Amino acid sequence: MLDFYSQRRLWGTHRIYKETLKFDEIVREVFEESKKSEGIDSPMAIFAYGSPGRYELTGGDSDADILIVEPSTTQESDKLKRVLKKRWGDFDFSKVDVPPWSTYEDIETFLRTSLVEGNQVLETRFICGNENVRKEIESQKRKYDSPHRELINILFNRLYFDQYFKQRVRNGAKNIKYCNGGTRDFLVFYWYDRLCRKVDGEETSLSGLKQPKIKEGLERLMMEGAINGEQFGRAIEAVNGLIELRTDALIANRGTEERGLSVLDDRLIKKLQKDFQYPAKERVIKFFEYITHSIDEVVKISLERTLNIGSTFYGNKWKERIKSAYSTETPQEERLRIPDIDAPTRIALLWGASNSGYLEGFQTLSKRYTNTTDWGTIASIACSPLCSSDILHEIGTGIAKENGYGYILRIVSRNNNTERETLKQIAEDSRLDKRYTEVAKTALEHGSQRANNLI
Repeated sequence: MLDFYSQRRLWGTHRIYKETLKFDEIVREVFEESKKSEGIDSPMAIFAYGSPGRYELTGGDSDADILIVEPSTTQESDKLKRVLKKRWGDFDFSKVDVPPWSTYEDIETFLRTSLVEGNQVLETRFICGNENVRKEIESQKRKYDSPHRELINILFNRLYFDQYFKQRVRNGAKNIKYCNGGTRDFLVFYWYDRLCRKVDGEETSLSGLKQPKIKEGLERLMMEGAINGEQFGRAIEAVNGLIELRTDALIANRGTEERGLSVLDDRLIKKLQKDFQYPAKERVIKFFEYITHSIDEVVKISLERTLNIGSTFYGNKWKERIKSAYSTETPQEERLRIPDIDAPTRIALLWGASNSGYLEGFQTLSKRYTNTTDWGTIASIACSPLCSSDILHEIGTGIAKENGYGYILRIVSRNNNTERETLKQIAEDSRLDKRYTEVAKTALEHGSQRANNLI
């Protein structure tokens, strides 16, 4: 099928780079035009985050992930932000995702506290606006980014992805984005590259990026000798093929109830065959399994090297300790004796106990960490199918509603053990932004399966 895609004028990493350049142009022109038309010149900077931040904007029907930053809010700046969001929304994006937080104080809170929103800030790429605001944000990013934070981020998200990808399977059909070796796993290569840069004292800002970050990450692994030229070539081919498959899926689903989704089921394959002359279903599935397997192989290599780097900070036995902590084959009494002297180990212990179905051990660990304020530890507890409804209620109505912890409300709302009363207290809280209440509302109205498939 690579021959099928390569007939196109733009495809693969070249396509997503060009798509991102178009995105930048739209964002920049709307910003400058809106300032003029509204007569507002508040100190403000516009950043891309997520896939457009990494020059990985998937064509067809992508989200516009845009972060607006300012020293503080004013009536004028609030007006300009509303205008900008509306005008960006007039373009044909799947949705415009502008976080409701924008001030220096907000940015610092999320960098200090959250892995998810903190990553959104760390992964920003400056597009346009006030240069002093840009410098301030780059300074805050350098202050809070560190090898230690990156190790926690990679470990938590790897374990979280493995669980979340299973939740995104629908009637046996995998999601092109959310599966092992899917496009979401492109992040792993970026995070590994960022970790290495932090360790070596190199610049990690994306503002000088000139190519898709997925390509840079794979190039690093090859230059380090972690993969050979053949593996690199196979991985790049797989990345290019996956980009095209997801792009076509997003285009095929536009204007339907599946908009923004890319579940590779019979319905989608029939659309691909009709709209793009795709081959037989068996060939499409075989190709998809091949390319995701090729990417997943390299993901595992980068994770192994991540643990090697962690051992240089936490000691020679750290890698062995982490693997024992999250392995489902570790005897449960042995797991509880592993020293939980750092955040990555605590996270690994919780996931190991949960994935092995060890209720008593998970309860022991979750009670041990009840009073923690560590985002990764709290989120790991809330993710578990072994987490009790009482603890989920305590998290969902307590710390998760505090500034910096909001994404954990989405995790709580996806958990089948979360009771309706907890969901109601999240869904009906008018102080919370829609992004933190929508999963709870969907779970209340349609159940956890629909909630897990929100984009």
